Amino acid sequence: MDGTSLESLLANRARFLSFIRARVPDRESAEDLLQQAYARIVERPEEVPVGHEVPWFYRVLRNAVIDRHRRHDVERRRRDAWEKDPTRESDDQPRGRVCRCTMRALASLKPQYIQIIEAVDVHGRPAVEVAAAAGLSPTNAYVRLHRARRLLGERLRAICRSCADSACVDCHCKGSGPDA
Repeated sequence: MDGTSLESLLANRARFLSFIRARVPDRESAEDLLQQAYARIVERPEEVPVGHEVPWFYRVLRNAVIDRHRRHDVERRRRDAWEKDPTRESDDQPRGRVCRCTMRALASLKPQYIQIIEAVDVHGRPAVEVAAAAGLSPTNAYVRLHRARRLLGERLRAICRSCADSACVDCHCKGSGPDA
């Protein structure tokens, strides 16, 4: 990439920012995407087609916006799945009180799953902190927690459908507490 190409891209900064701004919710995100695209030019100048740098840069920006939207969709789906997770405590349930059926389902899991569920869901420790203490990467800890919660939900549904669906209402275990 020559100096003329770079000058052309820098001279169109306002147009590029306007292009991104029309596609993302806030100015800070638009600025970040534009700076990342400019950084790409610095890191890999050989990719910039001489004489066609502006259309190429619009394509780079469009792809950056698409990638941003995809990441946000993944985060939204992950958050929605977490909120619908049957093993997650709801705000109307007292923390730390678990029915007998849930305790039986929890006891049937692998020790590593029991440990992460107890640390994160019962004691309220951040998954990143639990990961560091266990010598795991944060990603591995989140995967392990997800698998543990999913398996706990499956086991709880197999043991007592009532507890899994409605937090012990009309259940044979008669409410909360491991001694109930």
